[in-house]
Amino acid sequence: MATFTPDGFAEALLKFGKELDKPITNAMRRGLHRARNRAGELFRTRGVGRTVFGGKKGKVPVRASFKRTGVKRSGDTFKGGLYVKGLAALQETGGRTFAHVIKPKNKKLLVWATSAGMFAARWVAHPGGKLPAFPVVKRSMNEEAPAIQNDLDMELKTSIWAKGLA
Repeated sequence: MATFTPDGFAEALLKFGKELDKPITNAMRRGLHRARNRAGELFRTRGVGRTVFGGKKGKVPVRASFKRTGVKRSGDTFKGGLYVKGLAALQETGGRTFAHVIKPKNKKLLVWATSAGMFAARWVAHPGGKLPAFPVVKRSMNEEAPAIQNDLDMELKTSIWAKGLA
């Protein structure tokens, strides 16, 4: 058990508070990393992400990236989050794709089957389309919030126990 004088107590408490910054930051980083991975899973299995990437396992390609912001202290609070770019951002907020031409990558013709038979073309004029919003980042952060809180509680308990204050 630690013993403090009244003058030294405030100073020791401030020093201990600064020592807690690193465990708190680490717990938040771990939680944001899990939320980023969960957002990637949701993106690959639903909406335009499923259409484009077919629910494949692994990392989300650069065209659709989920990034973790740094964890920063602002006064008594710590802030961190996720942001999205590319197709993931389009799916997150909803929006429109522009009209564009689709051309074959490795062959001379595009070929596809319909109920009327087989069709082939050198290129197709896509009119663009409207994509509904499917917010995977908000959902993943909401799912991860209890685990982040649990990580923070464990880090604080461990730090307090290590100092002999519990």
